Amino acid sequence: MATGSSDPHTDAALARDMMSLNTLLARPLSGTLLDEWKGSIKNLHIFKGTVFGSIRWLKTMDPLLTPKHADAFELRLTHTETYPSYEGGLHWVTIVAPDLPPSKWDGPDHDEYYRVTFMTSRLVAQRIYFLDVSFTAQARWESRNPLLGGFHWIEPPGREFSVDDISFLDPFEVKHRIWPI
Repeated sequence: MATGSSDPHTDAALARDMMSLNTLLARPLSGTLLDEWKGSIKNLHIFKGTVFGSIRWLKTMDPLLTPKHADAFELRLTHTETYPSYEGGLHWVTIVAPDLPPSKWDGPDHDEYYRVTFMTSRLVAQRIYFLDVSFTAQARWESRNPLLGGFHWIEPPGREFSVDDISFLDPFEVKHRIWPI
């Protein structure tokens, strides 16, 4: 096929879709931005089963000390599967099955938030997934005021979701509570 063809399966069309993905990921993600991108690409089927999301925290909070913000977070993706068991007669057993964790990277900041962006793909349509977000052992926060202690938590700590084509999860928020030492 000739370059410049309107056929979505040409190498040029695929290259444009991949470049537009790079442009999308250079901005703070939102559901609206993702919908605009989905409407502009020719090869939507390639991205079927893809989920995007972010973890964010206010820039007014104490700074995170990890060299890369993404190193401070662990993402654990699982789903449940039901299998027949014949031990003691036929019955169904449900197990929690691990999935590959989403890719994560330091996302683009804006005036109000720092963020870590994540993405996972090739998820099965209509399957219920659970994404657990937690801090790694490397997560440390600088204290701007040594007379105040505090703790950080992620809200929500996990989220259940399913995917049909390309989905965007509402952001996970890092919260901070201060108390006098």
